[in-house]
Amino acid sequence: MASESSSIKKSLFLLIPFILATLIMLPRLASPQFGFFDDARMLAQSEDLLHGDFSMSVDKQAGRFRPGYWLYYTIIYALAGDRPFWFFLGNLLIFYILLYEIGLILKNMGVPNQQIVATSTLFIFSMPIIENFYTLSKGEPLQLAFILAAIILLFRNTSQNKTAWFRVILAALSILIAILIKETAIVMVPIFILWSGVNFFFKHPDSKKELKSTLSLLAAAILAVAVYFLLRYAWGATSLLGGTYTDRYLVDVSSLFQKLLRWFTQLAFYFHYLLPVILIILLLFFYKDSLIPKEKRLILQWGIWSLLWYGILVPWEYAELYYLLPFGFGVSILIGSSIPPILRSIKAKQKFRGIATL
Repeated sequence: MASESSSIKKSLFLLIPFILATLIMLPRLASPQFGFFDDARMLAQSEDLLHGDFSMSVDKQAGRFRPGYWLYYTIIYALAGDRPFWFFLGNLLIFYILLYEIGLILKNMGVPNQQIVATSTLFIFSMPIIENFYTLSKGEPLQLAFILAAIILLFRNTSQNKTAWFRVILAALSILIAILIKETAIVMVPIFILWSGVNFFFKHPDSKKELKSTLSLLAAAILAVAVYFLLRYAWGATSLLGGTYTDRYLVDVSSLFQKLLRWFTQLAFYFHYLLPVILIILLLFFYKDSLIPKEKRLILQWGIWSLLWYGILVPWEYAELYYLLPFGFGVSILIGSSIPPILRSIKAKQKFRGIATL
């Protein structure tokens, strides 16, 4: 009876992030409205696809190729018509999926429930959430959901060799869908290269298993990117940066500094708490025995994730908050991973002071 009561309390505790997400979305669900610009185009494109027009001509001219993005909204439009409530309900379901994926990823890494709830709550209250879920036509939530699905596929049960290649193919498909939603998911290739480097150079009890997982993810990402460019070519798209929209992504030294300043402004305004967090993490790394191997791996991997998701946005002409959803996700895990060693350090100092007073 006691164990049953404990299990109920545990389940209710893990539901806290989902309850918070629901409370955040309730005002929007009570007053759902389409936007003026992107939402109108989304509805028009959905109508075209339902009537057999698969040309996506506006995207072709713009240099984009994102059938996954359009398919998602077309499915909702086919089922619910032009009623915005159902589109925002879809946003809430994606929100739930992301929170569930956070739990699966951290649980697989041996993180306790308290840290999972803390990390999920940090993500819920990160600034890109409102702009991504209170408005429509944003590709980042769905893109992130498919990327995390690929990570979960290859980080779970990695010892089962007989299903390894099947999992790699599924993960490649998931990453491909993420790229077909928004092209920035291509950044997962360098992220997985660096994750593999972390597991190769920083030895820990699970390093061989983790290296196998990250190399499998790298193989899946490379396969997904190759298939994506083949599909672009078959569809007749321009070069990746050759469209009327994508040509605004320029790695130009003269303008890069100005763009970097714009993004630093976004960080200073919406992620101002990052500076003390980074300083604390650096201190933890240099303070002997303050981090266990699992915590070092988590901090390094999700620090790489955050840095590269930020870096890929810098050459872009516009600096919009909603682009930073994957970055905010990584930052949430980074901060969540820092909580246990910080608490241990505080307790150790208190214990030392107690002994000193004796």
